[in-house]
Amino acid sequence: LDVPAHGKASPGGRVVLDYAENGGDPEGTLLFLDEWLCVTSAERSLDGRRTVPFETLRTLPLFLPSLAPAQLRLARAYCATHDLPDPMVIEEDVGTFPRLSRDAAPFCLLAPQSLVAGGLARLNIGYARLPVDLASKVVARITADHPAARSYVSLLRDIVQDPEPTVHYEP
Repeated sequence: LDVPAHGKASPGGRVVLDYAENGGDPEGTLLFLDEWLCVTSAERSLDGRRTVPFETLRTLPLFLPSLAPAQLRLARAYCATHDLPDPMVIEEDVGTFPRLSRDAAPFCLLAPQSLVAGGLARLNIGYARLPVDLASKVVARITADHPAARSYVSLLRDIVQDPEPTVHYEP
């Protein structure tokens, strides 16, 4: 992401938004913790307010979307810690769930909340909280320093951490 300097033709800086390695302090500025969800067809009426029990996670096929290696390691460590089966990575668009929403067989897919589209309610799929929280650290790294990049990261952090974000369209 190039952040232009206000009123200048040259780029102001470069910012990389990414998931951090989840051990210790992240490199960069922590923007927010991305809570993981269980997307499931086992109980299609789930709406994110309930928690899926470990028994359900142990008995149904467990999937992960294609994610960065650090996130796959985080999810697999979570599963190993809680005596869950090793999840299988599948190529599924977590915005539309084209295959899983039509599949009759029950499943559970673990995914960071920010990757799962709000349109789940239109599908034949529910989602629930995990019995023990799992979260990924989302960070911003400034790779080409400039005051515009630092200001951008600061404002972005404030916006994503605001409990009631204001939607403001400014073309």
